[in-house]
Amino acid sequence: MQNIQTSNVGNFGDIIKHALLVQLIRFLKNRSRSNFIYVDLHTFLMQHAANFPTWSSNVAQLDNACKEYIDIEREHYSKTNNYLCSSGIAAQLLEKHSHANLILSEQCAETKKTLKSQLDTLTKLDHQIMNHSTELSSYLKSSSDTALFVLIDPFKLEQKEWSEHMSAITNVLQQSTNMDVVIEVFNYDERSVDEHWKDFPIDESVLKRVYAIKYNKYHLAVFTTLNIADQVSLKVFK
Repeated sequence: MQNIQTSNVGNFGDIIKHALLVQLIRFLKNRSRSNFIYVDLHTFLMQHAANFPTWSSNVAQLDNACKEYIDIEREHYSKTNNYLCSSGIAAQLLEKHSHANLILSEQCAETKKTLKSQLDTLTKLDHQIMNHSTELSSYLKSSSDTALFVLIDPFKLEQKEWSEHMSAITNVLQQSTNMDVVIEVFNYDERSVDEHWKDFPIDESVLKRVYAIKYNKYHLAVFTTLNIADQVSLKVFK
């Protein structure tokens, strides 16, 4: 059975998600934490075939702030004829980090099998595949002086799933000190920004929503720990 995410590869929503992902990971890297952990709770694959002319037409709508992402994608495609997915982009950005780790989750058994094969061949970074976000704390036992990036991008985000993800992330934050956390969330909904995100609450004692946009049916939001909220707003969304 084909993974439903296949139909989204390279569409405009995927592109704006990736362009922002590059900027947010770059921000966290510049914080110079000893450890960098990239978590993708709905991974799909590291790379996949895509309609590159369509992708090129879509990225023509982006401005120079997205140049780094566009260059990464074009270079990879020129070498492999494949389109980098989120975890593939993250792996490239973090490949020279001495203590970077990928923690990925994928529910589709067939997709997970391909993902495991790609991880073995496309990156030298430490990596693990977990079954669900409820396991997150067991993978982050030693999280002092750490930058943590979490991507949440299901085909359709449900409130129950959001609550489980937020509970797992909040649990990690309560057990950790000296951690910078950025959470990027992507979803589909016809409603307005405020109407959409009111259904997805956060613990405002530890997290803050610093950005939210809607483009057609695509919703994109960024949440951070309080210690870096103002800096992310200033340096990424200025």
